[in-house]
Amino acid sequence: MKIIQTTLVLIFSLTVLSNTQAQDKEWASSTVSIPVTNLEQSVKWYKKLLMIEEDISPAPGVTEFKINDKTWIQLFEVENFTPSQNIMRLEVSAIEKAHKRVSGLTKSIQKVEYIENVVYYFDFTDPDGNLLSFYQIPEN
Repeated sequence: MKIIQTTLVLIFSLTVLSNTQAQDKEWASSTVSIPVTNLEQSVKWYKKLLMIEEDISPAPGVTEFKINDKTWIQLFEVENFTPSQNIMRLEVSAIEKAHKRVSGLTKSIQKVEYIENVVYYFDFTDPDGNLLSFYQIPEN
């Protein structure tokens, strides 16, 4: 639990820091790459998860989704698959609604956790076992 709390506090701090200092950075956007075993099936699953219809395929075996003005998620198909040990965490505006929706997409989902005055979150996996998480910062 201590590692999760530290991670979430770090995410919150980085979010605040990045929002206030983004214009000072040299980078213009970011892409999170996720390995998958079946690109076609994973694209369908991630479209449902992200509620996105559009995607691009910049190269064979690669599909990308633009999830906001500066962030892309890239799925890439691999033969020798090992689930990513990194956790992609995305902020949502309604954590309970997101949890209900995601429960219909995966059996591997944890309950919504709350760290008082810091964050609501839940972890889950995609069909390949990659770790994902949705979180919501409480209004103070």
